[in-house]
Amino acid sequence: MCRVISKDKNATLGDALKLIEKQGKIEMGTPLKAAFLKLYGWSSSSEGIRHALQDQPNLTLEEARFMLITCSAFINYLKGKCVKAGVSLSQKGD
Repeated sequence: MCRVISKDKNATLGDALKLIEKQGKIEMGTPLKAAFLKLYGWSSSSEGIRHALQDQPNLTLEEARFMLITCSAFINYLKGKCVKAGVSLSQKGD
């Protein structure tokens, strides 16, 4: 979603959030942006959800459910912000 909003299909989450901020249409606030980056960092760590399919996963149902719900909430939050700011989520021409 952040790649679509930032119009950079190769951006990392951090890069995309910086681009979105520079565009000036969507206000997120530094603490919230930092929280999403830390959550992404946790998900990418060795014990995070993105690496849970390795030989010995240590992911719990609670962690998986938390991540699923949090990601859904983040996407809905961004969609709402885009609607209010008049930012198109169309990917035509890509």
